[in-house]
Amino acid sequence: MTDTETEEFRRVLLRLTTPLARVMVARGLSFGAASETLKEAMLAAVLAEAPDTTDSRVSLLTGLHRKDVKRLREAPTAPPRRGSLGALARVISHWRHRRGFRDAEGAPAALPRSAPARAPSFDRLIRETRVDLSAGTVWKELVQSGMAEETGDGRLRLLVSSAVDPTTGPGAVEAFEKNLAAHLDTAAANLTRQPGAPARFERALHYSHLGAGSLARLDAEARAGAEALLLALDALANELQEADAGRRDAKGRFSLGVYLNDTHPAGAPPRKEKR
Repeated sequence: MTDTETEEFRRVLLRLTTPLARVMVARGLSFGAASETLKEAMLAAVLAEAPDTTDSRVSLLTGLHRKDVKRLREAPTAPPRRGSLGALARVISHWRHRRGFRDAEGAPAALPRSAPARAPSFDRLIRETRVDLSAGTVWKELVQSGMAEETGDGRLRLLVSSAVDPTTGPGAVEAFEKNLAAHLDTAAANLTRQPGAPARFERALHYSHLGAGSLARLDAEARAGAEALLLALDALANELQEADAGRRDAKGRFSLGVYLNDTHPAGAPPRKEKR
């Protein structure tokens, strides 16, 4: 890669990391902590491709000091963080799509905590979804996050269509991590793939010079279309996951994300058309 290409990519990196820096500042993450995290990421990137690479080689490829490479390699590995977002999404999907948990109109039924025999209940819902959380914990998480509410007769009523992308509440940071990591992993794989290797599916649509009314119309159409797509795939994925339960090869992961970024600067001067 030439110096010009490297500088061009540095400018791209600045554009990519500026929103991330905004979140870092808001969350109180210092430059020192961010720098240490980037060192860990650079080392992990090299070792993922070549686990037996020497410290000197890592230093050459990344620019990290060999002392830092040695220190980071010898540091204890932090256990993976246990998040609840995936469990909540699975519970909500099962609740929405399984016949035994829907009312006469086909909507998710308000569930009591427990019920006799095979009657629908929240405890039974948690048993069937096989999530690694207790029924009480999931109940509390759903209520605190605003995804469900308790009724006057002690039942739990679902308020959302999914837990795929919460923007507030306890799952917001976890969703930020899962959604951006999946998208960046796809984009990075495409940018670094070897000649002839298949590309991962990645599509986007970008338009500029749109008025406020046009943005509002596009916003509404995009939200409706994306929601319909996600709900349809959620139903299919739930069905396939149940069918694959217990299979040895059932280790694959599927992620689909949709984002919408529409902005209209207040007071922006109208664009002058060329004549």
